[in-house]
Amino acid sequence: MLTHNEIWTAVDRLAQSTGYSTSGLAKKAGLDPTSFNKSKRFSPDGKPRWPSTESISKIMAVTGITFSEFVGFVESPSAKTPEAQTDIPLLHSSKPDTVSKARFTRPVITEDYHDPALCAMTVDNDAFYPFYPKGSVLLLSPGTVIEKGHRVVVKPQGQKFFAGEILRKTPKRLDLITFHPDHEEHSFPADKISWTARILWATQ
Repeated sequence: MLTHNEIWTAVDRLAQSTGYSTSGLAKKAGLDPTSFNKSKRFSPDGKPRWPSTESISKIMAVTGITFSEFVGFVESPSAKTPEAQTDIPLLHSSKPDTVSKARFTRPVITEDYHDPALCAMTVDNDAFYPFYPKGSVLLLSPGTVIEKGHRVVVKPQGQKFFAGEILRKTPKRLDLITFHPDHEEHSFPADKISWTARILWATQ
C-alpha cells in the first residue's frame, strides 16, 4: 500500500521527469494549478490530504504513462543497486548521424521497457527548449506505439531532429506541435520519416 508521502513523491518526480513544475503539470492535466502545491497536502489541522484518483488519472493521461510507471516514481534512484545498469545507444540532438553509448540505471530502465530499440538522446542545443533545456538526456522508445498527445522525437529523412507533442497521426501523415515557445506546427509525410520515438523519461 502506498503511503501519503509516497504518492506525493511520485507526483513530484513525474512532474520533474517530464519537464514540468507541479503546478505546470496540474495545469496541463486540466486541473487547478495549485492542486499539487505543498500547502495543499495537509489540512490546516495537520491531517494529510491525498490527491484524488481522478487527478492522478489525468496526469497519467497527459504524460502517457501507466499506473505501474507512476508507482515506479516512488522508489528513489539512490535505493537501486549500482550493478543494475544498462548500456544503450546515445544520440545527439545537434548531430543526427552521431551515435555513442549511454549508461542508465534503475528506475530509468525498468522491466516495463521492453523495446529492444531503446535509446537515449543528449540535448546539446536549444532545439527542444524550454521543455528539455540544453544538458537534458531523454530516454526514447522507437518501438512504442505512439498516439495523439504523446511527446516524441521525429527524424524526417535528410533533416534535423524535431521534438514535440503529437497533434494528429494518420497512416499518411504525422502532425506535431514543437516545444518551442511559439508552438510551431510541422506536418511530416509518413513515408518521409526515418523514425519516430516516444519520450519515456527525461533528466535535467
